[in-house]
Amino acid sequence: MFASIRGRYVPAKQLVSTVRAAVPRGRTMSPAAGLISRVSNYHKPARNEAFKRLTKDDLSFFRTIVPSETILATAQVGGTADLIELEGFNADWLNKYRGNSQLVLRPKTTEQVSQILRYCNTHNIAVVPQGGNTGLVGGSVPVHDEIVLSL
Repeated sequence: MFASIRGRYVPAKQLVSTVRAAVPRGRTMSPAAGLISRVSNYHKPARNEAFKRLTKDDLSFFRTIVPSETILATAQVGGTADLIELEGFNADWLNKYRGNSQLVLRPKTTEQVSQILRYCNTHNIAVVPQGGNTGLVGGSVPVHDEIVLSL
């Protein structure tokens, strides 16, 4: 995938690193809106260690349930997506609340949703359902590293 910077085509990953370097500390870039906005500080509860941290084995299992093109996963859990690709899932519509999810699953059928939730329940993996992420109270934003289930 290529993008244009000043009339010159460069790999999209280079564009991402260029944008990151241009964004001042304490600010975030919202790719969907193309805006830079201040992230407000809010109380973030401690991570509940009773929930499992994702592994590459978990990602491998999810790949048996949903097609690869419906999975966004960072290198931390064995995927190839860049954090900026998950930005829209990790922040609320107003950029007030932020999460750190490393995995987004976009199932197409109720059977896929059922299999994902069954696995997560069995392995004690935290899940946050999202249905557009347009709410104004941050209820669909992952607090820590939960799986985002984009419906």
